[in-house]
Amino acid sequence: MRNLDLACLRLFVLTVEKGGLGRAAEAVGRSQPAASLQLKRLEEEVGEPLLRRQGRHLVLTPAGEDFLPAARQIVEMHDAALARRLTTRLSGPVRLGIAQDLADAMLTHVLAEFSRNHPTLELLLRTDKMGELIEATRNGELDLALVFEPDPGAGTGEVIGRLPMCWVGRRGDIPQPGGEVRLVAFDGACCFNRAAEQALAGEGRAWRRSFTSASLASQWTAIRAGLGIGIRTPLGLPHDLGPIVPAAALPALPAVSLRLLRRPGLTSRAGQDLATLLRMRCQTLSMTGAARTVGAASDR
Repeated sequence: MRNLDLACLRLFVLTVEKGGLGRAAEAVGRSQPAASLQLKRLEEEVGEPLLRRQGRHLVLTPAGEDFLPAARQIVEMHDAALARRLTTRLSGPVRLGIAQDLADAMLTHVLAEFSRNHPTLELLLRTDKMGELIEATRNGELDLALVFEPDPGAGTGEVIGRLPMCWVGRRGDIPQPGGEVRLVAFDGACCFNRAAEQALAGEGRAWRRSFTSASLASQWTAIRAGLGIGIRTPLGLPHDLGPIVPAAALPALPAVSLRLLRRPGLTSRAGQDLATLLRMRCQTLSMTGAARTVGAASDR
């Protein structure tokens, strides 16, 4: 009974996916002549040619087209089985801190994927104000934290996305031009408060904080009750609240950076995997979700 060489299968799949033997050889760390011999060995094991030369390129033969799905499945099953065995040897928990509205907007996808990749690990989640999350990561109480920082800012960590700030109010409500602006905000200092106050002061608008709280949920309640308007990004807004178009009555606000912070000395594979998932999700939200929300607001 013949046995197919996994390294040869992987090289065959990569040759097709990367569009050439040279790129495939580079991906697996082999010379091109050595990679060519591997492909010939695979064809000998299968019993017929899988690739043929067309000009300067390699293309699939009919047999190769028929064989490719099975080859790809074998490689994927091998990699998944190995990853699962490695996962069982990892230790936890992994500790993540995240801003409250980011948690609502992105964690369902991230947590589901992390659980599939690391079914035996515990993930501890902490939502808090940005200053608290930054300090907890610096002190080693959190492994990772995803926070907002001014854009541009002098913060630490990796910038993995950018989002527009926006004024938030009840859908359909438009503040009167020139009137006093009542702000619903976090207590203490934060980049959203500073941006709003600087934008209003720059236009000579009167403003005051009408409601402050450490809880984002209570701020949404205050906005619903008509106590004022908030300042956030388009992510994670309740369905009955939305961005207020700046041109209607309020000054434009700057963008804000999404920064991924890591505790000093973080090297665990599970932590690195979670960082990758957060980075991918943030980039997706920065490019699509926020843009659609802002666009819809601008059309009202």
